[in-house]
Amino acid sequence: MKRTNLAKKLTAMVMTGAMVMSMGMTAFAEGNTPQLTVGEDNTIELKKYLQVESEYVLAPDADFTFTITSDDTVNSNGEPAFGSNSHIVYPGELGGIYFSTNDSGAKVYASTISFDPAKTYTYTTDETTRKTSINDKTTLTIDPAAFSKLGIFRYKIIETNPTADGVTKVTGEYYLDVYIVDNGNGKEVSNVIAFTDDTDTNTKASELAFTNEYATTDLTVKKVVTGNQGNKSETFQFSITVTS
Repeated sequence: MKRTNLAKKLTAMVMTGAMVMSMGMTAFAEGNTPQLTVGEDNTIELKKYLQVESEYVLAPDADFTFTITSDDTVNSNGEPAFGSNSHIVYPGELGGIYFSTNDSGAKVYASTISFDPAKTYTYTTDETTRKTSINDKTTLTIDPAAFSKLGIFRYKIIETNPTADGVTKVTGEYYLDVYIVDNGNGKEVSNVIAFTDDTDTNTKASELAFTNEYATTDLTVKKVVTGNQGNKSETFQFSITVTS
């Protein structure tokens, strides 16, 4: 009888331990909001917003290049550092996340979004800021199998400074935390968190979006008719050519 009671107690202890472990892993996988939307093919979107004064402004002839690298600052002391969410955060591993693959199948860690004055764009207006912008996007792919272990891995995404005249950068950089877990079917992505500051927990972003402004100036065209025989009611036509 005593052995039976002891066995029951041990069983209860094991079950309790299993429940604690399960709860801990659930919190690890789902306890961070907001999080970026991850597609079924393990992709996330990177959006580019170019703010203009109105829909009558043509897009500039400009290229915007983005790069993603491992954020090794979380490992500055030689050991995994505690991140902004109290979990150990590792530097992002090479091959874990990338923009595309080249002709040989190698992963590419940079992407360029180009705007063209000759292209027709859809202009949208933000209901909060009332600012008009033209938008484009590219895609990042996460490869769970490329990670050597489970955990949280941090990457840094930056936009290089645009070289087009009148284009200024608004958004700085993002820090991307990728959560790799194993729920019994091998390594998989549980969620992805984006920060604008890797030391501040209050800088989580609901989307991965870079914003630039394109400043334009007014051009005044004036026709002056002089002389006592000038016909001031005559109609004059003008054509303006804009070159980049």
